[in-house]
Amino acid sequence: MAKLNLQEKRRIENLVFDEINDAVRNLISKRSDQYSELKKRLAKNPPEPVKKLREEIVNLKKQIEMKETELSKEGFELGYEDALKIREYGDFVNKELLTFSELTNSKRRMLEDMRKEFVVKIYADSDEVKDVFSVVSQRIEKVIV
Repeated sequence: MAKLNLQEKRRIENLVFDEINDAVRNLISKRSDQYSELKKRLAKNPPEPVKKLREEIVNLKKQIEMKETELSKEGFELGYEDALKIREYGDFVNKELLTFSELTNSKRRMLEDMRKEFVVKIYADSDEVKDVFSVVSQRIEKVIV
């Protein structure tokens, strides 16, 4: 066989490279289609252990949702990084906070009523005006405690 010159060797090299490049493109195209088909098949019909794990996860999510609802009904919720937060607004306000706020409002109303009562006594020239400061402080002390 005769020796090939440099130009002929380059032509053969280019033909070989073209052949290999065509094979790579065909492989990638074919494998890409096969990959997509495999993904569809795995999603449609996963292995049995995967089906079981998926079902367990779905059930756990339902349980978590139910527990979060229970927690909400107690007046609490999970916040950032699952920190416990107290519900102050909405349908399920924390009962202790609600009771505390109601008691505070009741005491505030009692003090406001006391203010009105003493204004009347002061301007009615009542005998109680003499000891008004001691009476007021005693009654305030009873309300605040």
